[in-house]
Amino acid sequence: MSGSEEPIKADYRLAAFWAVLFFAGMFGFPIAGYSQGWPQGIIFLGMGFSMFLLFPMVRATTMAAAQVNEATPAMDAYNKRVLFWSFAYLILFFGSLYAYQTFKPGGPVLILIALLPAIPILWTIQAIGKYLREEEDEYVRSRKIEAGIFATGLLLAIATIWGFLDIFALVPGMPGYMAVPIWAIGLGIFQIISRVRGT
Repeated sequence: MSGSEEPIKADYRLAAFWAVLFFAGMFGFPIAGYSQGWPQGIIFLGMGFSMFLLFPMVRATTMAAAQVNEATPAMDAYNKRVLFWSFAYLILFFGSLYAYQTFKPGGPVLILIALLPAIPILWTIQAIGKYLREEEDEYVRSRKIEAGIFATGLLLAIATIWGFLDIFALVPGMPGYMAVPIWAIGLGIFQIISRVRGT
């Protein structure tokens, strides 16, 4: 490489576009729907449609990674696992709500129904660990680990600050299932910071 040439940088703008639409749909529909009194079916339909935005988002991310030779077989397998478990989550989440509202179960059955949507999330977490074990490119693996550490730190910071504000009744309580989406947002923020820094 000559001195006048610059290293190729991955262009994640399209992936960021789809990511913004995805999170806007997943959070926007419930917030707008419950505040405006929309039927629950409309809210769930909007969230379900937003899930399909994962496909172009993952594709755009893969294409951007390919620009800098960071699209590895391990990453491809990881993306497929995450997409599968994301849709499994959607099905189990809506199925659990439907079963709860329709059959009004109690006792152990209710506990089982309440925990069903957590299963895909736990498998998604497992998929992250499996990806890090399978990734043979040391540079790519180190970048993903760095991104995970950043996302974890962001999650801990938000949870700590929100918790203290909640103690003094300055904010509403945050449900625990928000931890994974916040962590995922942290991954996206890390990508943006990396791009700004040119790393």
